[in-house]
Amino acid sequence: SVIEVCQESTAAAVIDCAGADGAEGVARCVDLAFRLGHTKVVVDLGGRDGADAELLGVLHRSARRMREAGGRLAVVSASSRYRRLLHLTLLSHAFGVYATREEALAG
Repeated sequence: SVIEVCQESTAAAVIDCAGADGAEGVARCVDLAFRLGHTKVVVDLGGRDGADAELLGVLHRSARRMREAGGRLAVVSASSRYRRLLHLTLLSHAFGVYATREEALAG
């Protein structure tokens, strides 16, 4: 996983999950962005199509932690199937779900 600081806002961090070492790697990146003071964290899942219960749990816990600290988590997925899963499981109530990074950063 790679963390990028968004050029438009130093408060936003984008976590690119391409090649991530599983849910644990995503959790470490979100934790690092949080500790660095980012109030908005965007997790980009890329074209990931499969449902990983561990990753969904990480996203849910991370969203709660960000919300409690006055920040927010957004999730980007190019896969309409994965976005639909997030909506069906009601996880879209815990964090924003977007098709592109641009939408997530603007939202």
